[in-house]
Amino acid sequence: MANEKLVVLSLTTENWIQIGVGVVALISLVYSVISSLYLRNKQDELQERMVLIEESKEKERQREKDKADVYFWLKRKLIPNRRGPRPNDYLYLENRGQATAENVAILIDDTPILEHPAFTSNRKGELLTIDPGVPAVQYLCSGEPRPPYIVEVKWTNKSGESNSRKRQVHLEMA
Repeated sequence: MANEKLVVLSLTTENWIQIGVGVVALISLVYSVISSLYLRNKQDELQERMVLIEESKEKERQREKDKADVYFWLKRKLIPNRRGPRPNDYLYLENRGQATAENVAILIDDTPILEHPAFTSNRKGELLTIDPGVPAVQYLCSGEPRPPYIVEVKWTNKSGESNSRKRQVHLEMA
């Protein structure tokens, strides 16, 4: 029996190499499992972020779809008549958004457009909505004072969000 203990205790170099290879394989396996779990967790986090980004983009697309964007400019047009072309100045408004601009209010030098002495409307009453994709709406400028004017246009989007754009406009020649 004493000889058996010596046999068990005396390992050859080949046995030590096999044990070493087994330990390295075991360590590699544990490392692979831990790395796999870590990477799966990171992948799940990235997937959640991608879902949040896509949801955010979709909300932004929907918001843009529900948004009106009103631009304005002042331009002179030459109107032909019997005595030759006559210049007329117009304030143009155009909705470049994707939704209807509602509750539109136009202020010229802080005065509602229909009360401003320089403007007469080619419409009855003030404009309340501007649809997208419709040719520019125009107001005739026929009196004093002459440009430039401080123009402010206020409107609400389909969602009820209030918007405005205010700037000084100068006359553009056609």
